[in-house]
Amino acid sequence: MMNEAINTPQLFLQQLHRLPLDKQQELLDYAEFLLRQTSSSPLAQPAARQPRLEKRQVGEYIGQITISEDFDAPLPDEYWLGEVEK
Repeated sequence: MMNEAINTPQLFLQQLHRLPLDKQQELLDYAEFLLRQTSSSPLAQPAARQPRLEKRQVGEYIGQITISEDFDAPLPDEYWLGEVEK
C-alpha cells in the first residue's frame, strides 16, 4: 500500500509528460480548480493565470464549430418565463 502512494506522483508525472502541451495546460487548470475547492488549501485563492505554452494558430478551429442559423433569433416568452421543457 505504501508503494502505491509513492508511485502515484511518479506515474502522474510520466503520464503528464506524454500529453500535448495544450492538454498539460488543461490538466494544470483542473488541478488548480480542485485546489480552490479545498478551503484548507493554501491555493484556495485564485492563482495568476499562466500564459499559454504555445501560440494560437489562425484557423485552428475551422470546421470544428458550428452555429445554428437562428442562433440570434429572439427566444419565445415561454423560455424566459421558465415554461419550456429542457
